[in-house]
Amino acid sequence: MKITNLKVKRRVDNEHTTNDSDILIASHIRWKLKLNDAIRNKTTLDVTVISRDDCCVLGKWLHGDDTLSQIGLMESYRECVERHAAFHLVAGKVAEIINAKKYDEAELLLRDGRSPFNRSSAEVIASIFKLENEVNPSVLTENPFVPALKSKPCKAAIKPCKTTIKNYWVKGLQYLLL
Repeated sequence: MKITNLKVKRRVDNEHTTNDSDILIASHIRWKLKLNDAIRNKTTLDVTVISRDDCCVLGKWLHGDDTLSQIGLMESYRECVERHAAFHLVAGKVAEIINAKKYDEAELLLRDGRSPFNRSSAEVIASIFKLENEVNPSVLTENPFVPALKSKPCKAAIKPCKTTIKNYWVKGLQYLLL
């Protein structure tokens, strides 16, 4: 799926030129893999960089001039930026725990679905979908990884109500929004 109403695709790293939200979401999901790799390999992480929200693919896109000029005033954009920044602060704390060689504690934080890390990560993904839906309302029904929003008649029968997404797939990984 793409945030198709954006006019400019922006180079966000050496690998991608994108306004493709699947790539943005996948790049965000990779943080968990990077942190797990650091635990497994017992490597030291750069907490300062991990704690910043403008160094990753999603952050570079969110803070890019093209993105700011086109959607910077949207409420869903501001929400996405805030949730993304909060996620990086939590990820930075996990990195600090890894650097302190408290591998079991860090692994538990990554594994526990109710941990601040996983809750924050799910909030970022949900905010990307919300932003995308505001920019291009038809996109959620076009993505095969996201179930179509089902309409139910409202009591007033003026317009259909939409159910919220609670279960979706991205790049073969299942996510639940609680």
